[in-house]
Amino acid sequence: MSASRPLPRSLDPLPGESLPGFVLRLAHRLEITPQHVLRLTSLTVGARQIAVPGYQAVHLPKAAAAAFGRATRLSPAEVNGLCLSPFAYRYRPYQQHLGRVDPSERAHWAAPAGWASHRLRRYCPQCLAPDGTTVQQRHGGAWRRLWHLPVSFACLAHQRMLETTCPHCEKPVNQNLGSHLIARPALGLLHPAQCRNPAADTGHPAWQEACARRLDTPVPPTTVPADQLDCQRHLHALLTEPDPDARSIGQHVKALTYFDDLYTATVLLRPAPAAGADPAPRERRMRGDCRLPQDPGDAAKVLTTAHQLLAADAAQAETMIRELLTAARWSPHRWQAVLNSNHNSSPTLSRLIREADSLPRPQPKPRKPQPPIPPSHHGAFTWHHIPQYLPEEWLHYFDAPAGTHEALRRAVPVHLVKMIAGGSVQDCAERLGVPFGTAAWAMGNARRRLADADALDALEAGLQKLADHLDAQTCLVDYHRRRQALVTWSLSEADWRRLSENLPERTGRRFDDAVRRDTAAVLIWTDITQSHSHQAYVVHRARAAALPARSPLLQSLTETRYQRRCGRAWELRPIAEQLDAYARDLATAIDRPCN
Repeated sequence: MSASRPLPRSLDPLPGESLPGFVLRLAHRLEITPQHVLRLTSLTVGARQIAVPGYQAVHLPKAAAAAFGRATRLSPAEVNGLCLSPFAYRYRPYQQHLGRVDPSERAHWAAPAGWASHRLRRYCPQCLAPDGTTVQQRHGGAWRRLWHLPVSFACLAHQRMLETTCPHCEKPVNQNLGSHLIARPALGLLHPAQCRNPAADTGHPAWQEACARRLDTPVPPTTVPADQLDCQRHLHALLTEPDPDARSIGQHVKALTYFDDLYTATVLLRPAPAAGADPAPRERRMRGDCRLPQDPGDAAKVLTTAHQLLAADAAQAETMIRELLTAARWSPHRWQAVLNSNHNSSPTLSRLIREADSLPRPQPKPRKPQPPIPPSHHGAFTWHHIPQYLPEEWLHYFDAPAGTHEALRRAVPVHLVKMIAGGSVQDCAERLGVPFGTAAWAMGNARRRLADADALDALEAGLQKLADHLDAQTCLVDYHRRRQALVTWSLSEADWRRLSENLPERTGRRFDDAVRRDTAAVLIWTDITQSHSHQAYVVHRARAAALPARSPLLQSLTETRYQRRCGRAWELRPIAEQLDAYARDLATAIDRPCN
């Protein structure tokens, strides 16, 4: 069936229905999977027509909207009514999808990502339940557009807090949604109100059966306080009514400006460090300063408090906001968020921010210098003999589950450098030649995974065993020397021609010869330095030349790693022995003779 050809049957959108909800109901009526509906209505993208990006829930491009309307027999207004883009004229975070923002103003026009989401993670069980009509008895109620918005936390029709988890599997609804329009769209014939989460926690989510418990099953509602209901009613009116009445700090403002002020108020109302205190510990949570809580109950408290602040008497509101602005200046990240929002704030709030910004900037107390961390192990090897990525043959010293091995290969080198050389994590990262953030994340990730597997003791015991093994060696590889020798190395064309002589020619190759040469260079570099491929010079060069997601080299490396891990034939496998021999010869030329 052609993508532009009308489907044999369609549905009328329910009031307030979202695009993902409409696709689920249409798939249920046609008795096919949502993935099939998405393909027939031209919502899939990519060469294989599998990916369905979630941004389409916000706005459909003109061509995609026309094709979707032809297939579903919906008018352009009905198609647009399924998307979130109509809210963009009153709710600034969605304006990026309409192309109405000048790139030079991107830092000032929108709140952080937590305020603009395409994900459908909240629902009202009573709204999903049939209302008695024939069509809803068959295909269920509407997954509503307003549930996408982070400022929606309650259902006004049933005066209850929105739910976020399945009552049966107790997992967040649409848990495997990611950046897609619909969670697990290739699942079989599920009712639109059935839970699409995996029924078990083992294996790949795409291969697991669904929980399939109905989300429209009556559950005890969470009572919403009257002040929170009033706040939700006001916010929904600003989003949906033709001519809403919006007031902020005693002034009439547009709905768009009111939501900008609401965002600034929520930033100001976050708990701030005490005056004179060092703000650095709190800055580790800098992203949380500007994001709404994901839990509807917590979001309701934050939004209601901000709403009441803006709705207070003008003089009282100005006094409270001045105090909040003074406290926020102790948090550099939060204050920067306030300054960015000032470009779109109401005149009164903008004036208060400018006044606060003109005051002398508070200075935190100077930190006391920390004494250097001494090494905990004194042996024959040094940090020069430690690679960035733990060799696979060293893993047997760690009595840990196989699921933690990848995390250990990234984290153990940092721990070894800290044992033998001392210093902070940043010092260890500089010695290894990896970014500080990468090293810190690797250590934390390994500890979390080992803790989940109840194998934290295996890390300390394995480190000691490995250190004893390295002490006993008489000839150690100087990995630091190898990394320095190959810091700007790439495979020459002459060497590549010699290595690829036995590479069979095939038609329909995905990557050209230059990409295959760089892929071979990365394989050789990682074999010599025992480092992760992300640190290779040719990878950094490819990233600088193109967006990482569009770099052919990164795509080739991803496919090669996957094929080798699964034992499948990979493109350079016919010359694997030649690559290994080249790597051995180059390593021998770099290494100093063992004395």
